[in-house]
Amino acid sequence: MTNGNSPSCPLEPFIGTRAEIFTNGEAPAYYGWVTAIQVGRFTIQISGTAEIKSDNDYRIKLSCAKSTCELTTQFLGLNGGNFVFATPAIIRLSPPEGVLRKQSPIKMSQIFADEEWHDAPLVDVSPGGFSVLTDLSLEQNQVLEAKLIAPDGSPLKMTVSVVYCRFDQETQKFRVGFQTKVMGRIEGARWAKLMAS
Repeated sequence: MTNGNSPSCPLEPFIGTRAEIFTNGEAPAYYGWVTAIQVGRFTIQISGTAEIKSDNDYRIKLSCAKSTCELTTQFLGLNGGNFVFATPAIIRLSPPEGVLRKQSPIKMSQIFADEEWHDAPLVDVSPGGFSVLTDLSLEQNQVLEAKLIAPDGSPLKMTVSVVYCRFDQETQKFRVGFQTKVMGRIEGARWAKLMAS
């Protein structure tokens, strides 16, 4: 979503991608998604609660398929529960780093474990897999059947393996990262289309 900004805005490619927000230290304090770019500002949706104050500077790292950007910026206020930050006058882009994580238009997945399907809200997707929140505690390298549920209700089926499983104190659920292992031809084409969107 862009409002009043030119198509050449250097932050535009970051809409729908992951944002890392740093307060102090080298580890991100919060994670979120870039949801909008406007003249002089950009908006991030942060999961859970965040203590963001208008009198502090924040370092924000953005990553998309073509580049990475680190900004030092100020918090301007809330807009519909999302956090609005000032766009710096000078924006420097660097080559992309690490794995691109995107906010997916698909919001729900299902994992087959213990002889039944379990709903698991989708957190993000990357070219090699996806992560979810679930009540299931899974073992690393465990191989499972999964399906992503498209907005029209159609499933995107695949075989996945567990990369990590960590308990999330905030949601009181396990955050599980999956690597895609096997997909049918049609599912593979749909996955490629999802990653390109």
